[in-house]
Amino acid sequence: MIEFQFSGPAHTPVTLTVQREGKVFDVRLTRAQIEGIYHDFRVFDVYEDREGVMWFGLFRGEIVRYDARGASPEEAAAWRLYTEEDGLERGWWPRILQTRDRTLWTVSDNNAYGVNRFDGKTWTNFRLRDLGGSDHNTSLLETADGTLWIGSSGILHAFRNGTWRMYSSQEVSTPFHRNQLLETS
Repeated sequence: MIEFQFSGPAHTPVTLTVQREGKVFDVRLTRAQIEGIYHDFRVFDVYEDREGVMWFGLFRGEIVRYDARGASPEEAAAWRLYTEEDGLERGWWPRILQTRDRTLWTVSDNNAYGVNRFDGKTWTNFRLRDLGGSDHNTSLLETADGTLWIGSSGILHAFRNGTWRMYSSQEVSTPFHRNQLLETS
């Protein structure tokens, strides 16, 4: 569960209340003016990476990075908006995940766009449909064995040891629409 309200004047506080794995904690931010052009700031996904950086997947596919390390929330340097100009392929309703190798991945529910990969400097993208999969992707998960899973419409995609494998609904029982991937212990 994530509760948030971003509208309001710059330099005023906002608190994100996050519930994860049965624990509730607050993340306090200060509203700031984000440099760049964007359609709106409707947030679809919020992700905290291994370094404590917050990533926001905006409704229309832009990705916002908030890094409070070494900067106050009022400083523009704490915020970064990524768009097509940065190599990001914007797909509506993005999901975000960072894998153990510190690579950030995004997918979207819009099958006109593919998978984005960010190495900390450069965004690259590709289409799973070019590999026999689907680009209507609704979730990401990295399992304990290091496999990156992407849930799609009737297909599961697995990236393991540098190779992609697709699992059809005939091989693995998956719903056709909006898969949410979870790992059991």
